[in-house]
Amino acid sequence: MSTTSKAAPEPGYKHPLSTREQRGLALFREGAVSEHGDLFVVRGGSRKYTVSLDRETCTCPDFGKRRETCKHLFAVVVYAAKRRCRRAARPAGRPSRRHGGRTERPRDDRPDAARPSDTSRRDESLRGVLDPARVRANVERMGG
Repeated sequence: MSTTSKAAPEPGYKHPLSTREQRGLALFREGAVSEHGDLFVVRGGSRKYTVSLDRETCTCPDFGKRRETCKHLFAVVVYAAKRRCRRAARPAGRPSRRHGGRTERPRDDRPDAARPSDTSRRDESLRGVLDPARVRANVERMGG
């Protein structure tokens, strides 16, 4: 008589996602989740459901019937986890896209733009070259 025991899963094994988890992930990827203060609104087809992550509740009929995590709640959990990861990865002192946005560099900082100091030096050098007395002296020296 042999006894069988349930073997532990191998390292790196991931359990297959349930149908609700797969659908929640699809809702997240579609951009169906929006944040409104402490609550989240998830668009599901033509309807919108309100999800409270703090209380772990949803207004959809599936959650009302089963009182277990529905696809909308899964979508919000993924949304919140991604948001936390983005915040943690942002270097200190760097503004977020939402509040900081992109800023235009001043025109003088562009490498291809002439700076005032460069322009004045160029004008000085051209004045010396185009000075009539200097041009006459160069022409006479060349034998012209």
